[in-house]
This record gives sequence, structure tokens and C-alpha cells, in this order.
Amino acid sequence: MATEGIGGVTKTAFQVFLFLLWLSSLGVLGVCIWLMVDDIVSTGMRAEFGLGWFYTPVHLLIASAVFGMIGGVLAIIGTMKGNRLLLLIFCSVLFLITILSFTAGGLSYHYRDEVRLIEFSDYVDDSLIGALAGDKLDNRPVELQAAVKRAQERFLCCGLTFADNWIDPCLDETCRNTNLNYCTPYPPCRLKLYDIVIQYLLYSSAVGFAHGGLQFLGLLLVLYIVRRLGGSKKKEKRKQAAEMEKMQAS
Repeated sequence: MATEGIGGVTKTAFQVFLFLLWLSSLGVLGVCIWLMVDDIVSTGMRAEFGLGWFYTPVHLLIASAVFGMIGGVLAIIGTMKGNRLLLLIFCSVLFLITILSFTAGGLSYHYRDEVRLIEFSDYVDDSLIGALAGDKLDNRPVELQAAVKRAQERFLCCGLTFADNWIDPCLDETCRNTNLNYCTPYPPCRLKLYDIVIQYLLYSSAVGFAHGGLQFLGLLLVLYIVRRLGGSKKKEKRKQAAEMEKMQAS
């Protein structure tokens, strides 16, 4: 094996890292699938609302998880066959995974801060205003109306930015508070959408930074191994050359 030129402790650390790489990649993939299919997220973070940007960090994490599993296979083959080139390719894959994961974590953190700290204009408000296009929901595409009605029923809210996004919100049972005898629409859905972004992007932010940190440590370990393997091969070649000279001299 290629790892014969490195110490036993480094071998063990490398094996542990490969196990953690596969485990973390599967975990990241599981979190991403959950974020994609979760009922609350899929109801609130709709492309019809202009909120497709919510899934950008998720897609980056999916890519990092897939590359992580591919990289694990390259590392196993590289060590079994003593192929230093494969290990160098594995280093490149780890570097790519690190960039993707940290980018996903950074984007998630940035989106959360925009929604959490900015009072008047943020990604959610700008997206919803763009979806309304200065018109009433009654005049917007039926796909948008259906998505809003689904959100209203799921979250007990009314309209996107305000209840008066509808011409008459009291005509819609999913929009008005049916527990009262008089017309009182629920609060706007944007308040619930704020909560979804703040809560769920916290998960993708934490996963992105944790996964990126693990890959960065693994990258340093693999670079150390590649350097040691290069040194051991040079030492072996010098030894063989010395033996050849000795044989020729005798």
C-alpha cells in the first residue's frame, strides 16, 4: 500500500478521516434532502414567491456531499495501488469540497443576517415585492395565487407582504380569521417566511461550516501524506541506485 511510507499514527488518522468523510457526506446529503422536502420549507420557500435563492446554499452542500463520496473512492484506490497522482487528485477534490461548503455556510449566514437585522428591505421583502409586481394577487398568475393560498392555509397568514395584497381578503376563508364574527384577516405571510429563513438557514450554515472545516483538516492531512510518500519513493530510488552501483563495482 502507498501508506507504507508514513507512520502508523498517520495511517490510522487517514483511515479515520476517510470514514468521517463518507459519514459526513451522507449526513450533509440527508440534511439537504430534508430541507428540500420539509413541508414548512416547501410551502414557504416557493419559486413563485421569488424565494428560490433560499435553496442556493442547499444545492452547494449537495454538490459538496457528492464530491465527498467520489473523493473517498479516489482516496481508497490511490492508497491501495500506491498511486500518488490519485491522491493529488483527491487533494483537489477536498479543496473543492472545502470551498463549496464554506461558500454554502457563508451564504446561509448572510441571508439570515439580512432578514434578521435589516428592518425595511431584505431578500424576503424584495422577493415578495417582485412577485407581486405592483399588482393585486387576484390579477397575478394562478400558480402564484395557488401557492399563496397554500401558504395561508398552512401558516394561518394572509397575503404576501400585507393582507390587502388581495382585492378583498375577507372573501377567502384561508385568509380571514374564521374564529371571529367580523372580518379580520390574519397577519401577512412574510412574517412566517422570515422565521423559516432564520431558522432553517441556521441549519445549512452550521452544516456548511462544520463540513468545510472537516474537509480542510483532511486536506492538510492528505497533503502531508503525499509529501511523505514522495520522500519515501525518492529514498527508495536512491537505495536501489546505490545497490546497482555496488553490484556493478563488484
